Amino acid sequence: MKNYISDIVENTLSNGAKVFVRPRKDVESVSVQVWFSVGSSYEDYKEKGIAHFLEHMLFNGSERYDYGELDYIVESLGGYVNAATSKDYTFYYISIAKPYLRKALDILESLTLRAELEEDFIQKEKPIVIEELKRGEDSPMNRFHEYYDRLFYKVSNYMYPIIGFEETIKNFTKPMLEEFYNSYYQPSNMTLSISGNVDDIDMDFVYDLFSQKPKNNIRKSIYVPEPPKKFIRSETLEDPMINRTYYAIGWDAPSIGEKIYYAFVVFDHILSAGKTSMIYNNIIQKGLAYSYSCFDGSHKIDNNYTMFFITDYNKLSDLKSKVFELLEKISNMKEEDIQKAKDKIINQEDFVLENPESEAELMGFSSAVIKDMSYFKYFKSNIQSIDKNGILRFMERYISKDVYAELTMKSKENV
Repeated sequence: MKNYISDIVENTLSNGAKVFVRPRKDVESVSVQVWFSVGSSYEDYKEKGIAHFLEHMLFNGSERYDYGELDYIVESLGGYVNAATSKDYTFYYISIAKPYLRKALDILESLTLRAELEEDFIQKEKPIVIEELKRGEDSPMNRFHEYYDRLFYKVSNYMYPIIGFEETIKNFTKPMLEEFYNSYYQPSNMTLSISGNVDDIDMDFVYDLFSQKPKNNIRKSIYVPEPPKKFIRSETLEDPMINRTYYAIGWDAPSIGEKIYYAFVVFDHILSAGKTSMIYNNIIQKGLAYSYSCFDGSHKIDNNYTMFFITDYNKLSDLKSKVFELLEKISNMKEEDIQKAKDKIINQEDFVLENPESEAELMGFSSAVIKDMSYFKYFKSNIQSIDKNGILRFMERYISKDVYAELTMKSKENV
Protein backbone atom coordinates (compact mmCIF):
# COMPACT_ATOMS: atom_id res chain seq x y z
CA MET A 1 0.00 0.00 0.00
CA LYS A 2 1.29 3.45 -0.97
CA ASN A 3 2.18 5.83 1.82
CA TYR A 4 1.05 8.87 -0.13
CA ILE A 5 -2.15 10.12 -1.80
CA SER A 6 -1.95 10.79 -5.54
CA ASP A 7 -5.54 10.80 -6.84
CA ILE A 8 -6.53 14.39 -5.96
CA VAL A 9 -7.97 16.58 -8.70
CA GLU A 10 -6.48 20.05 -8.26
CA ASN A 11 -7.36 23.31 -9.97
CA THR A 12 -6.97 27.04 -9.48
CA LEU A 13 -9.86 28.99 -10.99
CA SER A 14 -9.56 32.24 -12.95
CA ASN A 15 -10.53 34.27 -9.84
CA GLY A 16 -7.86 32.59 -7.70
CA ALA A 17 -10.08 30.08 -5.89
CA LYS A 18 -8.29 26.80 -5.16
CA VAL A 19 -10.20 23.54 -5.68
CA PHE A 20 -9.19 20.11 -4.37
CA VAL A 21 -11.37 17.08 -5.03
CA ARG A 22 -10.85 13.45 -4.09
CA PRO A 23 -13.40 11.41 -6.08
CA ARG A 24 -14.49 8.25 -4.27
CA LYS A 25 -16.71 5.50 -5.60
CA ASP A 26 -16.63 3.59 -2.31
CA VAL A 27 -19.20 5.94 -0.71
CA GLU A 28 -22.63 7.32 -1.65
CA SER A 29 -22.15 10.64 0.10
CA VAL A 30 -20.03 13.73 -0.38
CA SER A 31 -18.56 16.37 1.92
CA VAL A 32 -18.27 19.87 0.45
CA GLN A 33 -16.22 22.42 2.38
CA VAL A 34 -15.33 26.06 1.78
CA TRP A 35 -12.27 27.25 3.72
CA PHE A 36 -11.00 30.81 4.16
CA SER A 37 -7.50 31.68 5.34
CA VAL A 38 -8.75 33.96 8.09
CA GLY A 39 -9.44 33.55 11.79
CA SER A 40 -9.22 35.51 15.01
CA SER A 41 -5.44 36.01 14.68
CA TYR A 42 -6.14 38.24 11.67
CA GLU A 43 -8.13 40.78 13.74
CA ASP A 44 -6.92 44.08 15.14
CA TYR A 45 -7.93 44.84 18.72
CA LYS A 46 -11.21 46.63 17.99
CA GLU A 47 -12.22 43.66 15.80
CA LYS A 48 -11.70 40.97 18.46
CA GLY A 49 -14.36 38.32 17.86
CA ILE A 50 -15.37 39.55 14.41
CA ALA A 51 -14.28 36.41 12.52
CA HIS A 52 -16.46 34.28 14.81
CA PHE A 53 -19.31 36.83 14.65
CA LEU A 54 -19.24 36.71 10.84
CA GLU A 55 -19.61 32.94 10.97
CA HIS A 56 -22.90 33.50 12.84
CA MET A 57 -23.96 36.23 10.44
CA LEU A 58 -23.52 34.20 7.28
CA PHE A 59 -26.31 31.83 8.33
CA ASN A 60 -28.75 34.76 8.45
CA GLY A 61 -29.31 34.92 4.71
CA SER A 62 -27.60 35.50 1.37
CA GLU A 63 -28.48 36.66 -2.15
CA ARG A 64 -30.30 33.42 -3.01
CA TYR A 65 -31.43 32.09 0.39
CA ASP A 66 -33.50 33.80 3.06
CA TYR A 67 -32.97 33.47 6.82
CA GLY A 68 -33.38 29.83 7.93
CA GLU A 69 -33.95 28.57 4.38
CA LEU A 70 -30.60 26.93 3.71
CA ASP A 71 -30.61 25.01 7.02
CA TYR A 72 -34.11 23.75 6.24
CA ILE A 73 -33.19 22.65 2.71
CA VAL A 74 -30.05 20.77 3.76
CA GLU A 75 -31.77 19.02 6.68
CA SER A 76 -34.82 18.14 4.56
CA LEU A 77 -32.46 16.35 2.15
CA GLY A 78 -30.91 14.37 5.00
CA GLY A 79 -27.72 16.42 5.03
CA TYR A 80 -25.77 18.32 7.64
CA VAL A 81 -24.50 21.91 7.50
CA ASN A 82 -22.21 23.67 9.95
CA ALA A 83 -19.18 25.92 10.31
CA ALA A 84 -16.20 26.56 12.58
CA THR A 85 -13.89 29.47 13.35
CA SER A 86 -10.36 29.07 14.70
CA LYS A 87 -7.45 31.41 15.21
CA ASP A 88 -6.11 30.61 11.72
CA TYR A 89 -9.11 29.70 9.55
CA THR A 90 -12.87 29.68 9.11
CA PHE A 91 -14.70 26.94 7.20
CA TYR A 92 -18.24 26.03 6.20
CA TYR A 93 -19.33 22.56 5.20
CA ILE A 94 -22.20 20.40 4.05
CA SER A 95 -22.22 16.61 4.12
CA ILE A 96 -24.98 15.15 1.97
CA ALA A 97 -25.99 12.23 -0.26
CA LYS A 98 -24.58 12.18 -3.82
CA PRO A 99 -27.85 13.15 -5.62
CA TYR A 100 -27.96 16.50 -3.81
CA LEU A 101 -24.36 17.55 -4.38
CA ARG A 102 -25.20 20.42 -6.73
CA LYS A 103 -27.73 21.88 -4.34
CA ALA A 104 -25.11 21.71 -1.55
CA LEU A 105 -22.59 23.48 -3.78
CA ASP A 106 -25.08 26.22 -4.67
CA ILE A 107 -25.92 26.76 -1.00
CA LEU A 108 -22.27 26.96 0.08
CA GLU A 109 -21.32 29.35 -2.73
CA SER A 110 -24.19 31.67 -1.82
CA LEU A 111 -23.64 31.30 1.93
CA THR A 112 -19.96 32.17 1.84
CA LEU A 113 -19.46 34.49 -1.14
CA ARG A 114 -22.83 36.29 -1.33
CA ALA A 115 -23.70 37.14 2.27
CA GLU A 116 -26.12 39.93 3.09
CA LEU A 117 -25.02 41.51 6.36
CA GLU A 118 -28.28 43.18 7.31
CA GLU A 119 -28.42 45.57 10.27
CA ASP A 120 -31.40 43.82 11.91
CA PHE A 121 -29.52 40.53 12.00
CA ILE A 122 -26.36 42.17 13.32
CA GLN A 123 -28.32 43.45 16.30
CA LYS A 124 -30.03 40.06 16.70
CA GLU A 125 -26.72 38.19 16.84
CA LYS A 126 -24.96 40.44 19.35
CA PRO A 127 -26.81 39.18 22.49
CA ILE A 128 -26.58 35.60 21.21
CA VAL A 129 -22.79 35.76 20.86
CA ILE A 130 -22.38 37.67 24.13
CA GLU A 131 -24.39 34.97 25.92
CA GLU A 132 -22.08 32.35 24.37
CA LEU A 133 -19.10 34.35 25.66
CA LYS A 134 -20.55 34.55 29.18
CA ARG A 135 -21.19 30.81 29.28
CA GLY A 136 -17.51 30.36 28.50
CA GLU A 137 -16.55 32.78 31.24
CA ASP A 138 -18.58 30.69 33.70
CA SER A 139 -16.42 27.63 32.93
CA PRO A 140 -13.26 27.26 35.05
CA MET A 141 -11.74 25.10 32.32
CA ASN A 142 -12.35 27.77 29.70
CA ARG A 143 -10.95 30.49 31.96
CA PHE A 144 -7.86 28.38 32.61
CA HIS A 145 -7.06 27.87 28.94
CA GLU A 146 -7.66 31.52 28.07
CA TYR A 147 -5.31 32.61 30.86
CA TYR A 148 -2.76 30.04 29.72
CA ASP A 149 -2.81 31.53 26.20
CA ARG A 150 -2.11 34.97 27.68
CA LEU A 151 0.79 33.50 29.68
CA PHE A 152 2.26 31.63 26.73
CA TYR A 153 1.93 34.43 24.18
CA LYS A 154 2.95 38.01 24.96
CA VAL A 155 2.92 39.57 21.46
CA SER A 156 1.09 37.21 19.10
CA ASN A 157 -2.65 37.51 18.46
CA TYR A 158 -2.86 33.88 19.58
CA MET A 159 -3.11 35.22 23.13
CA TYR A 160 -6.71 36.41 22.55
CA PRO A 161 -9.88 34.28 22.69
CA ILE A 162 -11.57 33.47 19.38
CA ILE A 163 -14.93 34.73 20.61
CA GLY A 164 -13.55 38.18 21.45
CA PHE A 165 -14.73 40.45 24.27
CA GLU A 166 -18.10 41.84 25.25
CA GLU A 167 -17.01 45.44 24.64
CA THR A 168 -15.75 44.67 21.11
CA ILE A 169 -18.80 42.62 20.16
CA LYS A 170 -21.16 45.38 21.32
CA ASN A 171 -19.31 47.87 19.11
CA PHE A 172 -19.45 45.89 15.86
CA THR A 173 -21.06 47.90 13.07
CA LYS A 174 -22.23 46.99 9.59
CA PRO A 175 -19.31 48.85 7.93
CA MET A 176 -16.81 46.98 10.17
CA LEU A 177 -18.34 43.61 9.27
CA GLU A 178 -18.49 44.46 5.58
CA GLU A 179 -14.87 45.60 5.55
CA PHE A 180 -13.62 42.40 7.22
CA TYR A 181 -15.88 40.22 5.05
CA ASN A 182 -14.88 41.91 1.79
CA SER A 183 -11.20 41.76 2.79
CA TYR A 184 -11.05 38.02 3.43
CA TYR A 185 -14.11 36.22 2.04
CA GLN A 186 -12.64 36.36 -1.44
CA PRO A 187 -11.98 33.61 -4.01
CA SER A 188 -8.23 34.24 -3.89
CA ASN A 189 -8.33 33.57 -0.13
CA MET A 190 -10.54 30.49 -0.46
CA THR A 191 -10.17 26.73 -0.79
CA LEU A 192 -12.98 24.47 -1.95
CA SER A 193 -12.38 20.97 -0.64
CA ILE A 194 -14.54 18.01 -1.71
CA SER A 195 -14.35 14.32 -0.84
CA GLY A 196 -16.88 11.71 -1.90
CA ASN A 197 -18.87 10.43 -4.84
CA VAL A 198 -18.07 13.07 -7.47
CA ASP A 199 -17.99 12.64 -11.29
CA ASP A 200 -16.67 14.73 -14.17
CA ILE A 201 -20.02 16.47 -14.79
CA ASP A 202 -20.07 17.54 -11.14
CA MET A 203 -16.58 18.95 -11.56
CA ASP A 204 -17.67 21.15 -14.47
CA PHE A 205 -20.50 22.48 -12.31
CA VAL A 206 -18.04 23.22 -9.48
CA TYR A 207 -15.66 25.16 -11.72
CA ASP A 208 -18.42 27.21 -13.32
CA LEU A 209 -20.19 28.07 -10.06
CA PHE A 210 -17.15 29.09 -8.04
CA SER A 211 -15.59 31.07 -10.91
CA GLN A 212 -18.41 33.61 -10.94
CA LYS A 213 -17.30 35.96 -8.16
CA PRO A 214 -14.46 38.23 -9.35
CA LYS A 215 -11.08 38.44 -7.68
CA ASN A 216 -10.57 41.15 -5.07
CA ASN A 217 -7.64 42.33 -2.94
CA ILE A 218 -6.98 40.73 0.44
CA ARG A 219 -6.09 42.88 3.42
CA LYS A 220 -2.41 42.81 4.35
CA SER A 221 -1.50 40.77 7.41
CA ILE A 222 -1.28 42.59 10.74
CA TYR A 223 0.20 39.57 12.54
CA VAL A 224 3.19 40.28 14.82
CA PRO A 225 5.43 37.21 15.40
CA GLU A 226 6.02 35.94 18.92
CA PRO A 227 9.64 36.26 20.13
CA PRO A 228 11.31 33.00 21.26
CA LYS A 229 11.02 32.32 24.98
CA LYS A 230 14.18 32.75 27.04
CA PHE A 231 13.16 31.64 30.54
CA ILE A 232 10.46 29.86 32.59
CA ARG A 233 7.09 31.58 32.87
CA SER A 234 5.18 30.26 35.90
CA GLU A 235 1.97 31.51 37.45
CA THR A 236 -0.57 30.18 39.98
CA LEU A 237 -4.25 31.13 40.14
CA GLU A 238 -7.00 30.44 42.64
CA ASP A 239 -10.54 29.60 41.59
CA PRO A 240 -13.36 28.92 44.07
CA MET A 241 -15.31 26.88 41.50
CA ILE A 242 -12.87 23.95 41.34
CA ASN A 243 -12.01 21.27 43.88
CA ARG A 244 -9.12 19.76 41.89
CA THR A 245 -5.99 21.39 40.53
CA TYR A 246 -5.54 22.25 36.85
CA TYR A 247 -1.96 22.23 35.61
CA ALA A 248 -0.51 22.97 32.17
CA ILE A 249 3.09 23.02 30.99
CA GLY A 250 4.05 23.95 27.45
CA TRP A 251 6.87 24.67 25.04
CA ASP A 252 7.28 26.35 21.69
CA ALA A 253 6.70 23.80 18.93
CA PRO A 254 7.54 23.47 15.24
CA SER A 255 5.17 24.95 12.70
CA ILE A 256 2.72 22.42 11.38
CA GLY A 257 3.94 21.01 8.07
CA GLU A 258 7.60 21.80 8.78
CA LYS A 259 9.80 18.70 8.33
CA ILE A 260 10.66 18.54 12.03
CA TYR A 261 6.94 18.65 12.87
CA TYR A 262 6.59 14.97 11.94
CA ALA A 263 9.21 14.02 14.52
CA PHE A 264 7.12 15.97 17.02
CA VAL A 265 4.00 13.98 16.03
CA VAL A 266 5.80 10.69 16.75
CA PHE A 267 7.22 12.09 20.00
CA ASP A 268 3.74 13.17 21.15
CA HIS A 269 2.21 9.81 20.23
CA ILE A 270 4.75 7.92 22.32
CA LEU A 271 4.23 10.27 25.22
CA SER A 272 0.44 10.70 25.27
CA ALA A 273 -1.58 8.58 22.84
CA GLY A 274 -3.98 6.27 24.65
CA LYS A 275 -3.51 3.54 27.22
CA THR A 276 -0.18 2.39 25.80
CA SER A 277 1.35 5.84 26.27
CA MET A 278 4.00 6.84 28.78
CA ILE A 279 1.77 9.39 30.48
CA TYR A 280 -1.12 6.98 30.94
CA ASN A 281 1.03 4.21 32.36
CA ASN A 282 3.35 6.33 34.50
CA ILE A 283 1.13 9.20 35.62
CA ILE A 284 -2.55 8.20 35.38
CA GLN A 285 -2.07 4.58 36.43
CA LYS A 286 0.23 5.65 39.27
CA GLY A 287 -2.40 8.04 40.64
CA LEU A 288 -0.49 11.26 40.00
CA ALA A 289 -3.34 12.75 37.94
CA TYR A 290 -6.99 12.01 37.23
CA SER A 291 -6.92 12.93 33.53
CA TYR A 292 -4.73 14.56 30.92
CA SER A 293 -4.57 15.85 27.38
CA CYS A 294 -1.64 16.82 25.20
CA PHE A 295 -2.04 19.01 22.13
CA ASP A 296 -0.39 21.50 19.84
CA GLY A 297 -1.98 24.62 18.41
CA SER A 298 -1.66 23.39 14.80
CA HIS A 299 -0.36 26.85 13.88
CA LYS A 300 1.62 27.63 10.74
CA ILE A 301 3.78 29.97 12.85
CA ASP A 302 4.32 30.39 16.60
CA ASN A 303 3.03 26.93 17.41
CA ASN A 304 2.93 25.49 20.94
CA TYR A 305 2.89 22.08 22.62
CA THR A 306 1.00 21.76 25.89
CA MET A 307 0.42 19.03 28.47
CA PHE A 308 -2.67 19.55 30.61
CA PHE A 309 -3.51 17.61 33.80
CA ILE A 310 -6.24 17.52 36.42
CA THR A 311 -4.66 16.46 39.68
CA ASP A 312 -4.50 17.17 43.43
CA TYR A 313 -2.43 20.11 44.59
CA ASN A 314 -0.32 17.99 46.94
CA LYS A 315 0.69 15.76 44.00
CA LEU A 316 1.80 18.59 41.75
CA SER A 317 5.51 18.45 42.56
CA ASP A 318 5.69 14.69 41.96
CA LEU A 319 3.66 15.06 38.75
CA LYS A 320 6.01 17.66 37.33
CA SER A 321 9.06 15.59 38.25
CA LYS A 322 7.54 12.59 36.50
CA VAL A 323 6.87 14.62 33.34
CA PHE A 324 10.55 15.51 33.04
CA GLU A 325 11.52 11.94 33.88
CA LEU A 326 9.37 10.69 30.98
CA LEU A 327 10.94 13.20 28.62
CA GLU A 328 14.31 11.77 29.53
CA LYS A 329 13.03 8.25 28.88
CA ILE A 330 11.90 9.19 25.38
CA SER A 331 15.42 10.30 24.53
CA ASN A 332 16.59 6.76 25.39
CA MET A 333 13.95 4.85 23.43
CA LYS A 334 14.78 2.01 21.07
CA GLU A 335 14.16 2.23 17.32
CA GLU A 336 11.66 -0.67 17.45
CA ASP A 337 9.50 1.25 19.93
CA ILE A 338 9.56 4.26 17.64
CA GLN A 339 8.53 2.06 14.70
CA LYS A 340 5.55 0.74 16.66
CA ALA A 341 4.42 4.30 17.30
CA LYS A 342 4.79 5.20 13.62
CA ASP A 343 2.75 2.15 12.58
CA LYS A 344 -0.06 3.16 14.97
CA ILE A 345 -0.12 6.73 13.64
CA ILE A 346 -0.33 5.52 10.04
CA ASN A 347 -3.07 2.99 10.84
CA GLN A 348 -5.08 5.66 12.63
CA GLU A 349 -4.67 8.00 9.66
CA ASP A 350 -6.11 5.31 7.37
CA PHE A 351 -9.11 5.01 9.65
CA VAL A 352 -9.68 8.77 9.73
CA LEU A 353 -9.49 9.05 5.94
CA GLU A 354 -12.29 6.51 5.46
CA ASN A 355 -14.69 9.33 6.38
CA PRO A 356 -15.19 11.83 3.49
CA GLU A 357 -15.85 14.68 5.94
CA SER A 358 -12.53 14.10 7.73
CA GLU A 359 -10.71 13.75 4.43
CA ALA A 360 -12.14 16.99 3.03
CA GLU A 361 -11.25 18.72 6.29
CA LEU A 362 -7.62 17.63 6.07
CA MET A 363 -7.38 18.79 2.46
CA GLY A 364 -8.94 22.15 3.32
CA PHE A 365 -6.66 22.62 6.31
CA SER A 366 -3.56 21.76 4.28
CA SER A 367 -4.42 24.34 1.64
CA ALA A 368 -5.92 27.16 3.73
CA VAL A 369 -3.60 27.05 6.75
CA ILE A 370 -0.38 25.27 5.84
CA LYS A 371 -0.49 26.46 2.22
CA ASP A 372 1.03 23.15 1.19
CA MET A 373 -0.95 20.08 0.11
CA SER A 374 2.04 17.84 0.77
CA TYR A 375 0.97 17.78 4.43
CA PHE A 376 -2.14 15.87 3.36
CA LYS A 377 -0.63 13.92 0.47
CA TYR A 378 2.58 12.77 2.17
CA PHE A 379 1.66 12.70 5.85
CA LYS A 380 2.13 8.94 6.17
CA SER A 381 5.40 8.82 4.25
CA ASN A 382 6.75 11.74 6.29
CA ILE A 383 5.83 9.93 9.50
CA GLN A 384 7.47 6.74 8.25
CA SER A 385 10.72 8.63 7.55
CA ILE A 386 11.18 9.63 11.21
CA ASP A 387 13.84 7.86 13.25
CA LYS A 388 15.30 8.28 16.73
CA ASN A 389 17.75 10.92 15.58
CA GLY A 390 14.87 13.01 14.26
CA ILE A 391 13.09 12.85 17.60
CA LEU A 392 16.29 13.77 19.44
CA ARG A 393 16.80 16.77 17.15
CA PHE A 394 13.25 17.91 17.86
CA MET A 395 13.70 17.56 21.62
CA GLU A 396 17.05 19.35 21.61
CA ARG A 397 15.55 22.26 19.71
CA TYR A 398 12.24 22.62 21.56
CA ILE A 399 11.93 20.67 24.84
CA SER A 400 13.93 22.31 27.61
CA LYS A 401 13.96 22.09 31.40
CA ASP A 402 14.87 25.76 31.54
CA VAL A 403 12.46 27.36 29.04
CA TYR A 404 8.72 26.66 29.23
CA ALA A 405 5.42 28.13 30.41
CA GLU A 406 3.40 26.60 33.22
CA LEU A 407 0.08 27.55 34.78
CA THR A 408 -1.52 26.15 37.93
CA MET A 409 -5.13 26.79 38.93
CA LYS A 410 -6.02 25.58 42.42
CA SER A 411 -8.90 25.80 44.82
CA LYS A 412 -8.69 28.42 47.57
CA GLU A 413 -8.72 25.56 50.08
CA ASN A 414 -5.36 24.30 48.80
CA VAL A 415 -2.29 25.38 50.71
